[in-house]
Amino acid sequence: MTTNVLPSDDKNARDRNAVIIDNKPYPFLPERTVMDYATEHGVRIPTLCHLAGFNEQASCMVCAVWDNTLGRFVASCEQYIERGHVYETQGEHVRVFRREALSLLLARHDFRCSSCSAQGKCRFFDLVREYRVKKTKSNQIFPEKIIAKHVIFEAGKCILCRCCVGTAPDVLSVHHRARQSEISPYPGSWDDILPNRAHEICIVCPTGALCSIQNNDLKYPSNT
Repeated sequence: MTTNVLPSDDKNARDRNAVIIDNKPYPFLPERTVMDYATEHGVRIPTLCHLAGFNEQASCMVCAVWDNTLGRFVASCEQYIERGHVYETQGEHVRVFRREALSLLLARHDFRCSSCSAQGKCRFFDLVREYRVKKTKSNQIFPEKIIAKHVIFEAGKCILCRCCVGTAPDVLSVHHRARQSEISPYPGSWDDILPNRAHEICIVCPTGALCSIQNNDLKYPSNT
């Protein structure tokens, strides 16, 4: 895998305990994730599963960056900045990795956007389009839409980002494993979710999988 060649003066920057991001040296600051550190310096890293303070465990891998010092990709939302490390957040090999991550999410996604509650305001679709990911045709049969008292859930549109679970762990959880994994209420049922909790879990969903009936929550946070 090829990486950009750093200017010779960047070695001196590393010797001064700097961090290199996209060939630019920055002062090392401890206890910051690569994503937070990059954002502080105006570098955009896309994400679908990261929700500061609620869901900080990588699951989508769309935020991956190349750690040239380690020689591997790392999840920028949970990997802490290392002194003297060299990170690449752009580059074609980074885009290819993110495209593959999005492709895996898209493979299990009901991509019928015309009937989606998030139509026109879907962060997942925005990234799929930005990275030019194509969905392969399949004969997948998706579960029926669940219409509860205060929330609508479409399992076929869920990409298991776990933002809703991170926001409301007392209401939702991930059941089963691997391909059988799914978001479902615990304890109780979908009908037991109160209006305020429905609003909270719906506004963090990056797709149209969750929608609050009362609030018609079609606006999502722009933490891309």
